[in-house]
Amino acid sequence: MRKIVIFLICFMPLCLSAAPWGALSNYFEPQSTQTKAQRPGELFLLPQILDSRPVNISLWIKEEKASAKRADYEKIIAESYAQWFKGTAQIIRRSGREKEFSDILSLLDRGVSVKFDSSRSDMDKIDIVFFIWPLRDIQSVCGRMARGCYRPKEEEGDLPAVFIPQNNFIQRIMGEGIGATALHEIGHSLGMSDQYKRVRSINSHPVYSTEESRKSIMNQSEKLTCDDADGMINLIDLTLGIKRGGMSGWHSLCKDSDIVYVHGAPVTKGPYAIIPLGNKWRLDVFQNGRKTEEKIFPLDLQGALDPFVQRQETILRRDKAGRPIFARGSKGEDIYYSYSYDRRDRLIVQGGKTVQAEVFMLSYMPKKTFLLVEPRRAENLFKCFGENGFVSAVGYIRPFRKKGKKGVAVYQRGVFDKEPAVSIELEFDKEGQIVQRKVTGSALKTAQGNISVSEPVSAPFLHKKGNKQPLASMEQKFSESLDAALQSKIIYQQEERLKEWYLKQP
Repeated sequence: MRKIVIFLICFMPLCLSAAPWGALSNYFEPQSTQTKAQRPGELFLLPQILDSRPVNISLWIKEEKASAKRADYEKIIAESYAQWFKGTAQIIRRSGREKEFSDILSLLDRGVSVKFDSSRSDMDKIDIVFFIWPLRDIQSVCGRMARGCYRPKEEEGDLPAVFIPQNNFIQRIMGEGIGATALHEIGHSLGMSDQYKRVRSINSHPVYSTEESRKSIMNQSEKLTCDDADGMINLIDLTLGIKRGGMSGWHSLCKDSDIVYVHGAPVTKGPYAIIPLGNKWRLDVFQNGRKTEEKIFPLDLQGALDPFVQRQETILRRDKAGRPIFARGSKGEDIYYSYSYDRRDRLIVQGGKTVQAEVFMLSYMPKKTFLLVEPRRAENLFKCFGENGFVSAVGYIRPFRKKGKKGVAVYQRGVFDKEPAVSIELEFDKEGQIVQRKVTGSALKTAQGNISVSEPVSAPFLHKKGNKQPLASMEQKFSESLDAALQSKIIYQQEERLKEWYLKQP
């Protein structure tokens, strides 16, 4: 679990007609800051497939008496890899556009060579591991409602893994099987992102993705669609550096879509992508689907910023949908925006440093009803600030379009890549009254009043690892200052300010 927190946040984008395609967020930048990718997709399987190298697979079946034999699972996996290539080629030919895509049809027709290693004697030669487990065990790893999942390779030496449930009697009777699940998770191993509303904002690249979610194997389809073929073409082009269609781009294979891709990006996307990198933020600048510039802004840890105050701005530039993409702050700050599905990022920089970062997002959480699973939407907000050598964060999560103020607000302060020194969590009812308080953190030594020393709050938060340099003196200084703050009940004042800030949120 990450030790300093970031809140996920909400934004409802305007609807644009588009095919659902998205590359995983780390297809171009590994999740580990210690690994530098030499080319796109280095930690995925597509580059080696395009280089005509086989995919070496280790298959682990938890129950050897599974309803299907090992050979059956090997066949499903091999056919799923082949389908991404041959299926895309078939869709291109059905559209009558062989000439337009002649440069990659030979790659698609060649398909992929898959080899299975049952001996497990030399895992250094394995490219990916498939775990075939009972569904109950899959859901204990992947999530309560999951039918399978993919664990990515984060750095050299890791192995990516796919978790797929065993075929069972009920699945066979209903004609479902695990083929669609395998096809979906293998799409992840190539570099495709999800199109499910509840996660697409989290794992999709801000620029190399489209606005809407439609039926595809990366969403709810049981087979590849024209949207998946769009994604496969874009992913191959980005991996090989193909500039398909030049500056004019190419039209989606889906006849009912008006989307045009320029170098893998829809013409409606960009021009900025905001990427968090621990205690610094990166701004990627795009032009016509191609990244032209990269700027790094370390977090300004020396500022004296108030996390509860909204910074004013003047919008100077909007995108084709009318959304702000560049603004100027009241103190001369440059303010950038990037959008991906239901997410909006806002980066405020000045003097070459990040003075504030915000993320807005809509979350989709399943809600069980009688015989149905009904999705619920919740809005999230996170703000991150530098504060006199420390980091502060303030955010909330609450149901979307629900009457009242029911939800949770959190304030945290501490040092990057460490457990928060102090974390205040307030839970509100629909009338805006506090029904539960929790104050935790590494700097809290004793309980005072309603302050309890319990497990650190971590559920709604995550953060990438940042600077790992020793910060013992900073932590000691903060601990001493917090002890004084507790004595003067400053922490209660922050609690009141958190309440006031939360109740003002629209």
